[in-house]
Amino acid sequence: MLWVARLLVFISMLWTFGLCGCAPRIEGKYQLRKLKSDWVVVPPLYWKQALDKPLKVRVPISEKSLAPAADDCSVGGALFRLSLTRRGSPKWTATLPSLTAWQSTILSGSFSRQFDNFLDQIGRLESNGCIPARAAGDLEEAIRQSIPVHARDTLYYRYNWSPGAGFIDLLPGMRLKIERAELISSARTPDTSVAYYDITRGVGHAIHFRLAAAKPQRAARDLPDWRLASEVQGMFFAQLFLSGEHVPNNLRYTALLVGTSSREQMQEVEAALQARPQGGCPDGPNPQLRCITFRGSVSVSVQLPVTVNGRRVFVGLDDTVQRLFDESGHRCQVPFLKMQRRFLNHLVAVDFDGAGESALDLPLAGGDRVTCHTPP
Repeated sequence: MLWVARLLVFISMLWTFGLCGCAPRIEGKYQLRKLKSDWVVVPPLYWKQALDKPLKVRVPISEKSLAPAADDCSVGGALFRLSLTRRGSPKWTATLPSLTAWQSTILSGSFSRQFDNFLDQIGRLESNGCIPARAAGDLEEAIRQSIPVHARDTLYYRYNWSPGAGFIDLLPGMRLKIERAELISSARTPDTSVAYYDITRGVGHAIHFRLAAAKPQRAARDLPDWRLASEVQGMFFAQLFLSGEHVPNNLRYTALLVGTSSREQMQEVEAALQARPQGGCPDGPNPQLRCITFRGSVSVSVQLPVTVNGRRVFVGLDDTVQRLFDESGHRCQVPFLKMQRRFLNHLVAVDFDGAGESALDLPLAGGDRVTCHTPP
């Protein structure tokens, strides 16, 4: 509990971040600290916060984003809360758990359930008209970045991803890789084509897929997956369902890409696939939902953008800092390792003091900036 003792100095902090992308200067750093036998990534909000004091996070939001009657626009439980204040400029206040409460619920195994339930409640606020889908997505992303996590669970709390679970949230900055085996009459073996799609925000802050590259190079209209850029439009949430618990390996499709206009609709798709995975995409037209099925000899994967020694690259899910340098052939010595991670629209330093070689095992998240230069 050494890392806990270092946080005993108390200052009262009230953090403010805006859904418009306007964020204040961030005090503190991410910390990589040991809890029992596990390494924990502690976000800047907890830099000098009292151990037993919950965090108050104010979220400004415009009057246009509120329902005419906002009586039922507060949610939460013992660990998380979100409430609306109308005095002066309307704003949401999110209450996040203290470090003591976080540790207790992690050890009891209840934290992830309470966290997921809180995000579900935010989805219901959206469907009730208390908050728009665009703002709900931004609020959810900020909360995901603001809680402590075990290092091994980094991608679960950032993107809803864990190996074998079968699905991952698709967010701006990611890249989708679609690799197909194509039969060519003049060739004895199948040829391989690869297409890359950048995930961005389009009109009205909706998720947008943009063709970044194709190998071999060809016109977008000739690509088997050209619909990705033209059909999944106007949706605020997107998920990729892969072979796993939601898409069993013996089905006749390898992946589904689903876009919805609300988080609640995405949760309905998740539940339907869990109950009946052989059904694939939901039946019937739905203007609030888009679904693309990938069949045959095709693999779909998600790549995360990181910067290593000033060069932007894409890495796979669960890649670590060590793997970055393994691929480059450069042996990184921890004393010369520096890293920054995205936090509320800022790049914030990661403090590795005391982590030693374990720093190299930290899983990467999208937007990470890593440098390591061996001295002469």
